[in-house]
Amino acid sequence: MLINGGERKMKEYMTLKEIADYYKVHENTIRNWIEDGMPHIKIGRVIRFDIKDVEVWIAGKTTKD
Repeated sequence: MLINGGERKMKEYMTLKEIADYYKVHENTIRNWIEDGMPHIKIGRVIRFDIKDVEVWIAGKTTKD
């Protein structure tokens, strides 16, 4: 994406610990969510999350009473 006169803006990704802290859950819960289909990027052993993709995924998992 180009902004302000052609400067590139990189997407920022969250670590497993950051996403667990953000949702106030244990890191193992995030690992379980990954197995359940939580969107993530994995390069080798490094896992990163785009918060916008994760929020959409969680919204789709949430049921309203």
